Amino acid sequence: MKKSTDSLKGARLELVSDNKKAAHSPNTRLVASALACGFKYGTDKPFMESYEEVDGETQVSVTWLMDASTKVPFTWVENQDGKLVAKEESITFGEFRSRYIDREWIEANPDHPISYLRATHTQHLSMLKTIAKLPKHHVIRKGSSKVSIPDNATAEERAYFLNQLNKRR
Repeated sequence: MKKSTDSLKGARLELVSDNKKAAHSPNTRLVASALACGFKYGTDKPFMESYEEVDGETQVSVTWLMDASTKVPFTWVENQDGKLVAKEESITFGEFRSRYIDREWIEANPDHPISYLRATHTQHLSMLKTIAKLPKHHVIRKGSSKVSIPDNATAEERAYFLNQLNKRR
């Protein structure tokens, strides 16, 4: 959901909202990237996470308020026919946002700083998914020796690890 509105102080605001908890929202990554580039919050209270009971179920809503007026400069280098060419531009948060979420734009502009930010967040999400699938490990110590046994180890593997630990003593 994208909206622009005027606040009571006359600043233009860009509302960024969705129905995911802030920790899982792609908008949180978008806002973090924007802030890292120099964009600013639109108010001194830029974030709201609300919960509403609808038909016995809790629905979450997350909204960020960003400054829609300020332009932030970007500088990068592109390879054009074997020559490196310096590029620069200044864009608003709205333009930043539309580029950040547009996969076609990202693919067409691989050297732009926005593309690097998006790639970092995509890689981070991929790593989190991989990490979540990895088994947890239990560390058992005896004296100065220790062994790490994965949760999904078979009884035979556990016995092997414990036997190795006992041999080290």
